[in-house]
Amino acid sequence: MSEPSKKTTLIKVSMLIICFSLAPVLILAQEFSVGINTDSPNANAALHISSPNGNQGIIIPLISSGTRASMSLGADDKGLLVFDADLSLFYYWSGSAWIPISTSDAQQISLTDNRLSISNGNEVNLSSYLDNTDSQNLILDSNSLSISNGNAVDLNPYLDNTDSQSLSFISNDLAISGGNSVDLSALNQTATTVPYNNTGTSFSSTNVQDVLNEIDGTLTVSGLTDDQTSAEVNIATAIPNLSASTVQDAIAELQGDIDADGGGDMTKTVYDTDDDGVVNDSQLVNGLTVQTAVPVGAVFT
Repeated sequence: MSEPSKKTTLIKVSMLIICFSLAPVLILAQEFSVGINTDSPNANAALHISSPNGNQGIIIPLISSGTRASMSLGADDKGLLVFDADLSLFYYWSGSAWIPISTSDAQQISLTDNRLSISNGNEVNLSSYLDNTDSQNLILDSNSLSISNGNAVDLNPYLDNTDSQSLSFISNDLAISGGNSVDLSALNQTATTVPYNNTGTSFSSTNVQDVLNEIDGTLTVSGLTDDQTSAEVNIATAIPNLSASTVQDAIAELQGDIDADGGGDMTKTVYDTDDDGVVNDSQLVNGLTVQTAVPVGAVFT
């Protein structure tokens, strides 16, 4: 067999092998659509795979998260679909990033620097909307309240522009003109409502009014007693010829003078010699007439 004949025979055998190997699968091409196990592929699909018994699916290539992240993809790879076996999620390449296909609404919004992103979604650069500063000042000019690099608010509707207000107190109410009032009745206390701490005292009462009543009861006229002795009563004005400073000492001093001059007892026969019931004017006691020390008209009984 010549060399060309051998080549022709080899090509025919190869083609037969390819045809037999594809025999179990029906592949039909209709215009630009490829159908597997269908003789009428959908014209809108580049690839139409059919399950003859209606109980089969398609397995998208399974890759790990690390492998997916290490793939060098660009805009030309947009639409690439894989299944992340580590996260059990389908991911598609958007042309610039892997986007998960998830049925969950449990997404988190985060702000990093000026980039706002949503989990399992995209992100937005907010740089053009931010001035990157919170250094702003509030300014009150007349009745206008403003913020630096911002707007202003006119406060006129909220102001009465006057501090000319008066306080008044009527009954138990304290009021301010143009404003509210406060009920002070809770502070209007009487002696009965003012507490008294009787610890360490002789009073049994626990409020001021009852304590005053106790004091008044002990100071009535019928209850007054003079527990002073003559020794405790002082002589405010000096008495001539007496050195005593208390009533008790003055009595003792007078008694001593009487004893020395009259024999020790003040009898009528000595000091009322004419028996008229009046002390003799001529009788001297300690150089003084009795009439000087004892008022005229003093009667001995």
